[in-house]
Amino acid sequence: MAFSTSVDVAHETVLIRFHGTVTVQDFVRGREELDALPGWSPWFSHIFDLSSVSKIDLPTDALRSMATAPPMFDRKALQVLIAQPGTLSFGLARMFQTFGTAQRPNVHIVSTLPEAYEIIGRHPKGTR
Repeated sequence: MAFSTSVDVAHETVLIRFHGTVTVQDFVRGREELDALPGWSPWFSHIFDLSSVSKIDLPTDALRSMATAPPMFDRKALQVLIAQPGTLSFGLARMFQTFGTAQRPNVHIVSTLPEAYEIIGRHPKGTR
């Protein structure tokens, strides 16, 4: 599995951390797993951490399809992608943000977890 998922109900936040090689199937499985998690809500803020990804096997047409598909979370929910500038994951995060603007107007890209928590305005213990 190239990801781990956690829900922080107290801070209304979902954190999905991807690592290693990530494929289209990992993104699909991540969505399915999230939908099955107890306590998850489509109104929660979502953080997708791509900072530990070494390779992404995701064709541009699949990325565009994912970005333009109806989201599983509320349009008003904040979505933050963590990716290091100058990396493939950063480029793909920017493409996702650009392709999905109409469906996902609240996507932000940052380079660290503390920055992500700053954007969503929630700071679980140990993240400042």
